[in-house]
Amino acid sequence: MSTVIAFVFLVILTVVISIWAHRAQDHPPLRLALYIVTATIGAVTLLIGVTSAVVSFTGSRGEISLTSALLVGVAAAIGLPLLRPVRLVLARVMPFDPNSPADMIGLSVLLATAVFVGGSSLRAGADITTTSVDVFGLVSQAAALILMAFFGVGFLIQRDFRSTARRLGLTALQPKHVWIALAVVIAVFAVTILGSLLTLAFQPGLEKQINDNLGTMTRNLSSFSGALMLGISAGFSEEILFRGAIQPRYGIVFTSVVFALLHVQYGFSFTIISIFMVSVILGFLRKRINTSASIITHVVYDVLAVLLSLSGGGGP
Repeated sequence: MSTVIAFVFLVILTVVISIWAHRAQDHPPLRLALYIVTATIGAVTLLIGVTSAVVSFTGSRGEISLTSALLVGVAAAIGLPLLRPVRLVLARVMPFDPNSPADMIGLSVLLATAVFVGGSSLRAGADITTTSVDVFGLVSQAAALILMAFFGVGFLIQRDFRSTARRLGLTALQPKHVWIALAVVIAVFAVTILGSLLTLAFQPGLEKQINDNLGTMTRNLSSFSGALMLGISAGFSEEILFRGAIQPRYGIVFTSVVFALLHVQYGFSFTIISIFMVSVILGFLRKRINTSASIITHVVYDVLAVLLSLSGGGGP
């Protein structure tokens, strides 16, 4: 129940921020208030981080804690996109609008998320653990991510359902595109297998942890129907959010970095690098065809990977 409450909170927060940011485009007072609130959050986070760093450095250990550094990093991630020169520089390599309040806040949120999740996984190190998931949890998470994607791009704010679907790349596929999406599954398997082999060769202890974490995650999904549910929920929700909503504004590379960092159950390893590469592949599929194609690839890969893992046949 607590997980569902967290998902509901994230969706509500997304709706509030999206309405505020989109309305701020044509209303200077709302834009100023958005700047002030975001800057305040960043400043408070920075103050806590710096204070914590001073306390830890002047303490018995005489060094800055990773938590303090993480808070400072998150504060910088929140605040830097507020600076127009920073946005102008980033806009040279990302397809977002540096003058858009919605794109500015989106960049702050994504940067802060990437820094926080990546830093947290670095801090946890070998102690990264996962919990098992069930069908209810999968459906709840998938629904939350999809709603966040829809409302994040302005559904019921600036767009109706049809135009929102087009913005997210949820358009019809030609038969040849379906075959291309299925063929890309082979490339995804090749990349993930290579990542697993490199991790096994250079980080054998971490490879065991990855397999144990995957087994823990899928403990309640040890059947074909469970694997199918996991593949459909993850494939649809993650592709609609990352490839559909985020990528068109922030590009394939940045989206893939955030996507990889959010898969912290794998820790920092060659496997996480392979997940980044998989995201890049899915990103090009979305760019060349549409999000519907990347959904097919993601769903089929996840289902097969989980089934192979459950059967002891390998897979990441």
